Amino acid sequence: MSQEVVQWLNEIKALKEDVANLQQELAESNASGDKWRRLYETEANQRRQEAENMQAKFDELQTTITQLQGDTPPSELQQERDRLVQDLEAEKANHEKTRKDFTTALSDAMELLSKGKQRLPDVAD
Repeated sequence: MSQEVVQWLNEIKALKEDVANLQQELAESNASGDKWRRLYETEANQRRQEAENMQAKFDELQTTITQLQGDTPPSELQQERDRLVQDLEAEKANHEKTRKDFTTALSDAMELLSKGKQRLPDVAD
């Protein structure tokens, strides 16, 4: 029976060593997991901050684009172009009026000539 007790004691001792080894491995695994968790959280926080910064920059650029598209006064060249277009339209209107006036005057002159010829006796007869 003493042989049996020694065997049981050796087995208990081996199991205690296995438990101690497993506890050591568990502690190392937990430490490694904690390390990776901290690294992940640090990286995630950096990415969130970068995303917030990029969104703020995007919003700022979007506001700038909106202002440039609608709220800014025309540039010097645009103002000059607009003035020239107005001048051209006015010139077209003046040209059309002059053309009509000349056409009317020519028509009146032709009518007067026609009436004048009718009143004049034919000299050749």
